[in-house]
Amino acid sequence: MKKLPLLLVVSMILSLAIGTTATGQNQIKPPIRIPLPIMRFTLLPDLEITEILCSDSTGTVTFTVKNNGLGPLPTGWELELQPMAQVFLIEGGVDVLLGEVYLADATSWTAGGIHLPGGTSSYVTSVILEGPTTVKVVADSSDRVRERNERNNETMVYYRPCGRATAPDLEVVNLNVSSGSYALTPGWHLDQRIDVRIANSGRGLAKGTKDWPLDGYTIDFILSSDEVVPANATVVVTPWGAVLEKPIPSSYWYYQEDMLIGRISQTDDLPREEEIGYMLALYLGGQVINLPREYPGLEWTTGSRLFYIVAIVDPLNKVDEVREDNNRFFFPVRIERPLGYGG
Repeated sequence: MKKLPLLLVVSMILSLAIGTTATGQNQIKPPIRIPLPIMRFTLLPDLEITEILCSDSTGTVTFTVKNNGLGPLPTGWELELQPMAQVFLIEGGVDVLLGEVYLADATSWTAGGIHLPGGTSSYVTSVILEGPTTVKVVADSSDRVRERNERNNETMVYYRPCGRATAPDLEVVNLNVSSGSYALTPGWHLDQRIDVRIANSGRGLAKGTKDWPLDGYTIDFILSSDEVVPANATVVVTPWGAVLEKPIPSSYWYYQEDMLIGRISQTDDLPREEEIGYMLALYLGGQVINLPREYPGLEWTTGSRLFYIVAIVDPLNKVDEVREDNNRFFFPVRIERPLGYGG
């Protein structure tokens, strides 16, 4: 049998690895994997999507992947293979890519995560969906990991949005006190001196009291000597469980810890992902008092002392929000030591 020239043999090998498109352009084909012995094939990992949910805390799509195979992922798979998972919206029968996540970036895991047989890894994406729809998640979307079964890497579910995708989320993003001096003077009137900015970082409408007198949010302001403020600092809980507004003090001469100094009761609706500013002012319908003149029980080591003016949005929890732990803002101020104070 006549031997073929070496150059011809190389050309034939390359022709198998490089296809030709209809236009004559070369196209790289996927790598050809050599069949494994039956035992090695049996011990391969096998990635499957086991759960697709909406995260109550973030309103984003979350999912869980399980290694249902009998073998672990290869050593160094996180850096060498960098397998991805992709999230799709099914729209009119078409897959619309919404986002992707590295499978190495799990937020939580069990039994060693997907690296080990039987382990699971959970992922939080940045995808927020606002209406019920069909969602598909594909694990190892580029087939970087050699698996026992390459046909079970995707799952589709009917997805219902939750959390930030449907509810508002009120947050105080800024507060400012215009004093005109380094330290505030005891007895100084706070009318028209405090500005606050509120944001709705959720996807639902935050109702204001102007249109929703019984269901809208209000804004309270307190004066505190530290950054420890009780949960119900400006409200009163009755024996039968009703939550009512604590009244503004009728006398402001003596300081009391976590003292209510102002309230904005007239608020506007705040649409999703928008901000609004308010000024604490009597002519705008706000309630506001003077700074206390005397501060019994507090130590003064210098000519002024650090305090905090704290803004609390929706203190009565009238608005059902994604989060209730981001409704406060602490603004540091200094108050001059009262004249003749000997404490």
